[in-house]
Amino acid sequence: MSTLKVTNIQATGETASRPVSGVAAAWFNYNHQTPAIQDSVNISSISDDGSGIFTNTFVNSMSNAFWAAGAICRNNRHQWNADTGAATGRQWRAADSGNSASDSLDFTASIHGDLA
Repeated sequence: MSTLKVTNIQATGETASRPVSGVAAAWFNYNHQTPAIQDSVNISSISDDGSGIFTNTFVNSMSNAFWAAGAICRNNRHQWNADTGAATGRQWRAADSGNSASDSLDFTASIHGDLA
């Protein structure tokens, strides 16, 4: 068996390369109660848009708005606001069991797709 060691990964046609430690196009762990980004890859900022609502911005944009994401958050349900997605980021919403917007202590998302 061979070992392949690299520092960055870049798909054919992409202009941005990905660090091996973050093979997803982007990911983040966000504390909306503080608010603060606790850790991330390819996230330049997260804006607090109100109770339970925030928007991430990518360092390197996605090639289009049709990327895939999985998200979880502690003590809340989660969803994204589908009408505000873009290649540059997306607005997210965390809600309690009654579907009322509510700040989450840990909101974690993993984004997959092609970088621009």
